Parts: sequence; C-alpha cells; structure tokens
Amino acid sequence: MFKRKKAPNYLRIISLVIMIVIILYLIAVAMFIFNFNEAKNQHLKNLLSQKNLEKNLISQNLISYLKDDRIFLPQEDAAAPTLGDPKAPITIYEYSGFDCGYSQTVQPILKTLLQKYQGQVKLVWKDLPLNSSAETVNAHLAAYCAQEQNKFWQYHDLLWQNQKNFSSANLSQLAKNLKLNLSQFNNCLEQKKYLDQINKNIAEADELLIPGTPHFYINDQEKTGLITLAEMEQAILAELPAGQKVK
Repeated sequence: MFKRKKAPNYLRIISLVIMIVIILYLIAVAMFIFNFNEAKNQHLKNLLSQKNLEKNLISQNLISYLKDDRIFLPQEDAAAPTLGDPKAPITIYEYSGFDCGYSQTVQPILKTLLQKYQGQVKLVWKDLPLNSSAETVNAHLAAYCAQEQNKFWQYHDLLWQNQKNFSSANLSQLAKNLKLNLSQFNNCLEQKKYLDQINKNIAEADELLIPGTPHFYINDQEKTGLITLAEMEQAILAELPAGQKVK
C-alpha cells in the first residue's frame, strides 16, 4: 500500500506563517476602512457642530459678528440659474460639480421633487467642481454661456450625459445640438466670461464649510452626499407653510 509522505516540518511552518500574514493584512485593511469612515463622519459632525454653535451664539446675542463676516446660509444671487416658481416658499440650493458622479446620480430625484411639489419648491444652482482642471471649469463656464441664450438647464442635462468628455470641441457640439448661436457661445467660452461667478460660488461653499458634493440646503436644512427621495421629501414637508398640502 502506498503511503503519502508527510510534508517536511519547515514547509508546514512556512504555510502557517503565510496564513498568519494574510490574516493580519486583512485585519489591517478592515481597521483602516473602519477608521477612515469614522474620521470622515467625525469631520462632518465637527463642521455641523461648529456652524450650529456659531448660529446659537448669534441668535442669543452673545456675539454680534464673526471674523470676516461669516455666513451660514447660501446667498441670494440674481445671476444664479433657477428652476421652478420664483415665489415658491421652499428653495433647494444645490452645490454640485459637473465632474461629480454622485451629483449626476441625484439629478432624477431633483426632477421628481420639482414635478411633485410644483409651485412649492424651486431649485437654485451653485457651482462646486471637484477639481480645477481646465476642462472641468470650461464645462461650468459653458453652462453659463448657454444661460445667455436661455438654455442653461438643457445644457446642464447634456453635461451630465457627457461627463467623460468636456473637451472644447464637445462643449461646442453640445451647444450646436441645442441650436445655440455658436459664435456667441464660443466667444463667451473663450473669454471665460462667467469665471467670477463660478469662483464666487466656490468661495461661498468654503465659507459654509461644505465638505463635498452634492450638498443641499432645503431652506436652512442641510443634506449632503447621496441623498434619497424620502430624505429630501421629509425635509420639504418640514418646510411647507402651515396649512399647505402636497399638490
């Protein structure tokens, strides 16, 4: 009868060491992910706590102003693209970047809300690109150039569909698809006509300690990240004036 030879002791020791190393590596990765998420959540809590503390100090007249005239809510801006009834009692301020995948994901939710709460909710766009690359900034500039011809939101929708191609040629092609005056559009884009508007929104987001995109204010309520339709509706219903019902 054939008997299987036992593996030498040193081979079993090596195998055991390898297994231990793998287990320790997996534990280390799990701890890193856990600590990263905890740090991120704590950072968000700290930002909100800081803002809430400063709001309370002002409301209680314990301080009358803050350094550099800190703001705590989005500022009304006549140049900001707006969708919905201008007199709606609820304003959703959306801080998003056309290069943000999460911002793209929440667009159907915003459209559903505007349709369901027609006349009660309006949406205000605020630029907050994830990076400052020339192509990303040009995408934001192009949307404002389209706004000159009353096509901001149509162009805005096309940009979400073309997130992987913000080349100048494609931005012009999108304008052509919308039958914009290409000469006016291209001149506007080349001159970076609305760069100050974009920088103003970015500076405002920094002032508000916004941690990332998408970020929303529903009047003075804050929501950040991949929000759900239910979460947004809960915030909207809390802001509806007494006696108003969903239409």
